[in-house]
Amino acid sequence: MSLFFIRFFSALLGLLPYGAIRRLGTASGWILGRIIRHRRALVLEALERCLPERTPTERVRIADGMYRHLATLALECLYFAGRRATEFTQYVDIVGAAHLESARTQGTGVLALMGHIGNWELMGLAAASLWQPISVVVKPIRNEAVNTYWRTSREQMGLRLLPRDDAMRDCLKALKRKEAVALILDQNMRRHRGIFVDFFGKPACTTPGLAFLSAASKTPVFPVFMIRKPNGRHELHVRTPIAPPPDRDDETIRNATQEYTRVLEEIIREYPEQWTWLHKRWRTQPDDAQTATPRK
Repeated sequence: MSLFFIRFFSALLGLLPYGAIRRLGTASGWILGRIIRHRRALVLEALERCLPERTPTERVRIADGMYRHLATLALECLYFAGRRATEFTQYVDIVGAAHLESARTQGTGVLALMGHIGNWELMGLAAASLWQPISVVVKPIRNEAVNTYWRTSREQMGLRLLPRDDAMRDCLKALKRKEAVALILDQNMRRHRGIFVDFFGKPACTTPGLAFLSAASKTPVFPVFMIRKPNGRHELHVRTPIAPPPDRDDETIRNATQEYTRVLEEIIREYPEQWTWLHKRWRTQPDDAQTATPRK
C-alpha cells in the first residue's frame, strides 16, 4: 500500500459527512467479519474461552460488533487525519475529568493506562483537551507507508510518539516536565521483555514498563479509555488513579501490573465489542510454572 494511495483515500473520505463514515464502517465491518472472515475462528475461540458465561449467539454478536467497530475506527482515523482537533472533539463527551485535578494540585505529570478499547487511535487527540503535551509509547507498524502516514497524522494532532523499545528514559524526562505519558498494556510481549500476569484466566506476557515508570517517578496511573456510543458519539473516560507502587521489587512490579491488567479486563467485559479480540494476546506463554522476571 503506497503513501499516495492512503493520502488520496483519506482526502476522498474527507468529502463525506461524518454520518456516512459510520455507515461505511458498518458495511466494511460486515465484509471483513462475514465475507473475508479475517481471523474469525481465532476471535470466536478467544470469546468462548474468555466469556464462557455468554451464549454462542451472544459471542457471535460480539464478534460482529468488533469487526464493525474496527472498520469504523480505521475510517475515522483517515477521515479526521490532518483536521483541527476541534473537528473531532465536538463528537466527544468527557467523563471523570475531575480525577486529573489531583495531579494538577500536586504538581505531577500523568501516567495513562490505555488498551485497544474504543477508538484508541484518536483518544490522544481527545485527551489533549485535558492535558498537554502527551507522549504515547508505540510499536511501529510493519508497512512503511502506513507507518509514515500514521506517525505524521498523529504528530500533526499534537501527540509525541515514543518508540516502544528503550522508551523508559524519555518517559521519565517527560514526567519530570509534568507532561502526560500513555502506555498501552494489552499487547503481547516477547518472553524476555515481559512478565506473566493473569488476563481472562490465562497467563498473558505483559510489559512491566508502566509499573516501573510509576514507581520510579512516584506518579499515579490513570486508567483512560474512549468508548463509541450507539449514537456515534464518543465518551472519553478518566477513572480513579491508582497509587504508585511503593518500590521496584519484582513482586511489587508484578502485583501492580496485575492490577492494571485487572482494570483493563473489567473495562473489556463492560464493552466487549470494542476490544480487538483478533490480536494474539496470549501467543507468548511461560515455559513452565515459573513466570518471567521483570525487565526495565
